[in-house]
Amino acid sequence: SSPRAATSVATSTVTAPLLLRLLASSFLPAEFSFPTGRILLEVTLYLLIPLFSGIAIYTYLRRHAKTISKAAIWASMTLVLIIAAGALTAGRIKVAAHGWGPPMWTLLFAVGIHFASLEVCRLLGRTDDESVALAIEVSVRNGGVGLLLMQFFFPGQVEQDQALYTILFYTGLQVWIPVPAILLHRWGKSPLLFRRARP
Repeated sequence: SSPRAATSVATSTVTAPLLLRLLASSFLPAEFSFPTGRILLEVTLYLLIPLFSGIAIYTYLRRHAKTISKAAIWASMTLVLIIAAGALTAGRIKVAAHGWGPPMWTLLFAVGIHFASLEVCRLLGRTDDESVALAIEVSVRNGGVGLLLMQFFFPGQVEQDQALYTILFYTGLQVWIPVPAILLHRWGKSPLLFRRARP
């Protein structure tokens, strides 16, 4: 819902700086300042405005809402695929540049949180529609915010290159993780293997 989305965004601008201070204080420059204003602006432009636009279209143009929704979904998926392809082929990231450990751990993290979210949703009695939607929300991280924060960390140090590697690799990877669950659900099957579908 829109109030929940707005509350989540507002809360993250408070909790993120606290978590950074708690978990990464030794890596923060003395002059570090969390870019709250920039993040709020980008979240408003790229999350809240599209969200409220969708609500307005459904409210006032309900007859055309389904067509507009399908077009928007295909456009957004195309954009995500372009970003993913760019992240993996731009030359800024070489998968084995730091050995095979980092990409394997990143892959395990991505797959792990995806299936964990599906399992938690099933345990909480959510329908498959809700489970798939929430799993996508969990799997697709905000690489733009990650890049925005990265410039404040490790300036001129090798760790900054490693952080950039992780962000770009996950950005290229994340679009593919939910695809099996989406396809299974569209085919009328459970997004969780060896389980019955839950309409």
